[in-house]
Amino acid sequence: MSQTPLCPLRFEPLYRYRLWAGRRLAGLLTAPLPGGDGPIGEAWVLSDRDDYQSRVADGPVKGQTISPLLAHLSEQVMGKLAGRFCRFPLLLKFLDAREMPSVQVHPADSHADLLPAGETGKTEAWVVLETSPKSRIYAGLKPGAAAAVLRQALRNGGAADRLACFTPKSGDAVFLPAGTVTEAIIARLADGDQPAQARNRIQ
Repeated sequence: MSQTPLCPLRFEPLYRYRLWAGRRLAGLLTAPLPGGDGPIGEAWVLSDRDDYQSRVADGPVKGQTISPLLAHLSEQVMGKLAGRFCRFPLLLKFLDAREMPSVQVHPADSHADLLPAGETGKTEAWVVLETSPKSRIYAGLKPGAAAAVLRQALRNGGAADRLACFTPKSGDAVFLPAGTVTEAIIARLADGDQPAQARNRIQ
């Protein structure tokens, strides 16, 4: 592959169906959503996962996936510290959460027994782009939500009542270290996180 200086790279989004979503991402991105009226909850705009590889949308390297691109042009893409990474270190995506998704937690690297082979912990950062009066973000547990209390809430179907929550507004940024119990409802988000998909669903 040529060492010609690269123009800014734009990647084709990878759309993901999610039962809790709508189709509002159509108004955010230029690439059309998949046909039909199915709910599209996520648009991955930059992914270097083995199973979901972003593809360059235009320019001199159009059609090239990100992994071989980084193999040949890592410093041009990521700068002088590129040697520290075996792949692009972030997964960038937009989310459209219209209904209540599952309550879940992404394990940290320190809990290797909870991670599938080849996966890492997942720290996330959300930026809120759009909200409604019913929007809520749940992040972490309320004070006093000890393990026994949470187990009882799970048995009763009330885990969400034990989560700390707030009403977000556009422009809010939320940092979620791996191991944080999370959930978002009725909001449109930009999300940057580590390219891992290991999660434990709580409810």
